[in-house]
Amino acid sequence: MCLFHTILKCSRMNTIEQKLESDGLVILKNLSQDSWDEFNSIIQDELSLILNLNFEDEIQNISNLNEKRMQAYKKLNEVSSWEKKYASLGYKYLEQLLGPDILIQRKLNLSVQVPNDKTSMLGIHADSLSGQSPFEIVMWTAFTEVFETNGMFYFDRETSKKMFAEMSSSENEGLEYLRKKYWGHAKFLKMKPGQIALFTGTIFHGNVINSTNSPRVSINCRFKNLFSPQGKTQSIDRGGSIFYKKLQESAITRIGHEYLQRKVEF
Repeated sequence: MCLFHTILKCSRMNTIEQKLESDGLVILKNLSQDSWDEFNSIIQDELSLILNLNFEDEIQNISNLNEKRMQAYKKLNEVSSWEKKYASLGYKYLEQLLGPDILIQRKLNLSVQVPNDKTSMLGIHADSLSGQSPFEIVMWTAFTEVFETNGMFYFDRETSKKMFAEMSSSENEGLEYLRKKYWGHAKFLKMKPGQIALFTGTIFHGNVINSTNSPRVSINCRFKNLFSPQGKTQSIDRGGSIFYKKLQESAITRIGHEYLQRKVEF
């Protein structure tokens, strides 16, 4: 690789890291169209009824919405080598940010936000408050247009830090109170199909009722370094944990683990 391209690559990664430092979230183009197409093919097949509904008209409640979600969720997690394929959407970024020893969540998460559907709402939260490791990265991938209330809202790191500080106050009235108080600082994702968002689990985020006429479909999955501290609900060993499994490890890590597992005879 020539010096110019090396400098360009380093500059791009610095920009991504700076964006994560300031905003807690960065939107990028996916790096494997083939992998995205494979996941998208399942989504289009399994969720065609939902994606093709005319939401501008008054519609009947989709009684089998959850059934269709679960069927799509199951099919996505049955994709051969789905871990490597999903990671490939942003692998270069993940390796630069996490290093060569990477764990991946054991299951992909599927989110379907249908207009005016209260059952798919996910209130304001920060993953790190739910026992997840604060050292994780979430990769969130769009399979439809994402805009306004059909997408996820989030608060940048600076605002999230203020909200965390208020949570420790004796006058704290709960997350919903904080959401309303800081709502003027909230940002909604705006993404095209095929784009990915990387964000830290230390920012507050969630969704509201989708008041647009467009359903939103997205997949998300968490990644972390093998050696970074785990969350309160996670127990990690070389192979991962109940929550994680190994995506890849470096040669020196393999050598080191083989050494630690040797049988010593005297």
